[in-house]
Amino acid sequence: MKSICGSSGIPPRLESECEGGDGVTLDFRTKECKLDNDYNLEENFRCLASWTDITAENNYTYVVLANNRRFPVCMRLEGNLSDLKRAYIFRDGKCVVHDGYVYSKSPENVDLNFEKIVVSNLCENEFDYCTQELACSKYQNYCHKSCGKCHTETNVCSFPEFLIGTWHTDFKGVSSVIDIFTDNIHLPGEGNFKCVGKANSTEDNAYRLTLLHIFENGCFPRTTCFEYKKTSKMTLHYKFGKRVKWPVFPLDKMIGDTCQDVLLDIPYSVAINGAQINTTNCRLPGDFGFKSGHLYIRNSKGQDYCIAYNEYSVGRSDKFNMVDINTTESINVEHLCLSSEKREDGSVFVITTSLSDRSYKCWGFIGKEQSRWIVQLSLEDCNEQTFDSLHNGYATPRNSFVVTEDPKNVCTESISAGKVESGSCANSAIFSLFMSSLLIIMTI
Repeated sequence: MKSICGSSGIPPRLESECEGGDGVTLDFRTKECKLDNDYNLEENFRCLASWTDITAENNYTYVVLANNRRFPVCMRLEGNLSDLKRAYIFRDGKCVVHDGYVYSKSPENVDLNFEKIVVSNLCENEFDYCTQELACSKYQNYCHKSCGKCHTETNVCSFPEFLIGTWHTDFKGVSSVIDIFTDNIHLPGEGNFKCVGKANSTEDNAYRLTLLHIFENGCFPRTTCFEYKKTSKMTLHYKFGKRVKWPVFPLDKMIGDTCQDVLLDIPYSVAINGAQINTTNCRLPGDFGFKSGHLYIRNSKGQDYCIAYNEYSVGRSDKFNMVDINTTESINVEHLCLSSEKREDGSVFVITTSLSDRSYKCWGFIGKEQSRWIVQLSLEDCNEQTFDSLHNGYATPRNSFVVTEDPKNVCTESISAGKVESGSCANSAIFSLFMSSLLIIMTI
């Protein structure tokens, strides 16, 4: 078994899936550490297969890796993956399953010993050897802090007060929350983002902050640009730009490199303030059919619903009700409007919450006359690009409904008789008092 970099003062580095889709990166850093001359200093691999072998004697994970330049190799990881200490690379692609097999004499195999180093600040060294006296003469590009390549930054930026708190959103296809504190963001499953610099705002009044994305799994931090703009008292449009590898110094250069327009050429997502509820006029279009007070709609599965909005008759303009008439007892769900936007083509997109389950939805009311349809989108896809793609047939909504004729006034009867799930209970003083202690409901 060959041990690479036995006499080198700078160890190679391995990172795996720091972000989804990254694959595995093996950075040899110096020529002495390369497996052979055919390898680049930095090799990126994609995962072809993986499996585990856990017995009383062994605790192994096998990963088959490849890229476009070379034949697949097999990596055998030993022990707990959250605290990995040792691995073997079988360069001929043959995964050695049992230690009884004779493989130790093969020059094709490499022994890797790991030490996890977590970098949580902007100005840090990359390994412990940097504290040695001779480190800066050889490895100053890796010993940023010890060799004076950077300076510890303190209180370099903070989030505005109106952003601090918990925001509900959808992230990577699932419901999630963004917790924003004075100087950092926490996103479950992604880690922490420390605010390290302010960039210039955009022409449409969107603000940009440079964040240091800190990983707890040993991956080196990366910088990203957080762009946001407040669209209502309840809603925030935001996006995280493409990541830039750490380190970039000085600070001004890092901010400029991270918040380039080209790295932010992605759609906005929507986040919703979780501290209180401020409703607004839904502004659903009158020519959509709501002047009659209700619509009969059918989804792609053939299920029927009624939707009622009373701005044009008697009632509140900050909510609409959707009645499921597919059950024996109709269920009436109340949706409170948190923001409303009318597009140039007349379509209206609304973000709502329902107190019955405190869910959040993005709705689009599209078309007119004989071609009217309603779509539901995730908060992650609630943006101009998705709306345009819907019109052109390039996007698929989470749910869609077609407006049809109301057979024999089914909607009127269902809305009158429906079981309301609005989250309030007018006949219960105790319940009303309990709710008022949790939520502040205001109408703009």
